This record gives sequence, C-alpha cells and structure tokens, in this order.
Amino acid sequence: MKNFESLTLVCGGEDLPHRIADHAVDFAEDVRDELRAAKDRVVAKANKDLDRAEDDITTCINKLLHNTTVMVIAGTVLVGAASFVAWHKCESFRKLFAK
Repeated sequence: MKNFESLTLVCGGEDLPHRIADHAVDFAEDVRDELRAAKDRVVAKANKDLDRAEDDITTCINKLLHNTTVMVIAGTVLVGAASFVAWHKCESFRKLFAK
C-alpha cells in the first residue's frame, strides 16, 4: 500500500485516475465530433454530386427531346417539299392522288 501512496503523490494526487478518465472521455468526444463532421462533409459532397448528375441527365434528356423534335419537323418539311415537287413535276404522282 505504501508504493501506491507514493505513486499517487508523485503523479499528482489522489484524483489522477479521475483526471485520466476525464481526458479519455474528452478525447473520445473530440473523435466522435470529428467523425460526425467528416460524415456530414461526405454526405454533403455526395448530395452535391447527385444533384449535379441529376442536372446532367435532365440536360441530356432535354437535348435529346429537342433534337428529336427538330428531326421530326425537318423530316416532315422534307416529305412535304418532296410531295410538292412531285405533285408539280410528275404526272403519275398526281394521278396517284387524283383517284
């Protein structure tokens, strides 16, 4: 028992185990807070990347729809123009629709 008492006096008194435990708890709380902050940063970045990907997909779909619409309109105009030319230039074409 004498060795324990002298160790307690040398190391800072009887409250040394309590101080060590307090430091350990403080350290554990700091680590927990850092891990939560890191998780929040990762989640925020993932959400930002997801939003960017959704925007890219929406832009791609809009371009595809626009290009498809333009192609349909252009095809309709070309078919109309070809029919017009054929109507005026080709007797057999007129007879086909005259019936």
